[in-house]
Amino acid sequence: MKVLLVSESYWPNADGGALFERRLALGLIGRGNEVVVWAPATGFKSYLEQDGPYTIHRERAVTFLANRKYKVSFWPFWHARKLLLEVKPDVVHVHNMYLLGFSIIFWAKRMGIPVLSTNHFMAENATMNLKWLNGGLGKPLFDLANKIAWKEIIWALNKADYVTTPTPTALEIIVSRG
Repeated sequence: MKVLLVSESYWPNADGGALFERRLALGLIGRGNEVVVWAPATGFKSYLEQDGPYTIHRERAVTFLANRKYKVSFWPFWHARKLLLEVKPDVVHVHNMYLLGFSIIFWAKRMGIPVLSTNHFMAENATMNLKWLNGGLGKPLFDLANKIAWKEIIWALNKADYVTTPTPTALEIIVSRG
């Protein structure tokens, strides 16, 4: 089976989701599957990268100002379509519900490619990095940012054919939010 794994935070990032996704890619390959990864680049230029037995398509990106160790791709929509036509995956596995994830879900659904989503993200974990929103007069904005982020996450998860979570608690949280 050919799997296109899509992540906004991928190795060499050292967060739990990024490390899990790399182990997943290597594990799937070890079981005889083919894996291609789509993740942000380290700068404003797209490129291909080899990580042992698989290719990472790095999408041009900029530094995420709220947390400088992350990159964000603002322009992936048409590249998502091109990538699906090039890779021809049997399934798309989305790990983050941001612009890469939204774009690939949009096109995969139109092309009849099954979508599996794993949610590693809790909105509050991102918004807590927005120091100016935490507490005081920023509290209403903090709450609004979380509400908007959760709406987008749930919207994308509901577009997937299958949804998984890393823990039962994470499942309870996303189910309770819709």
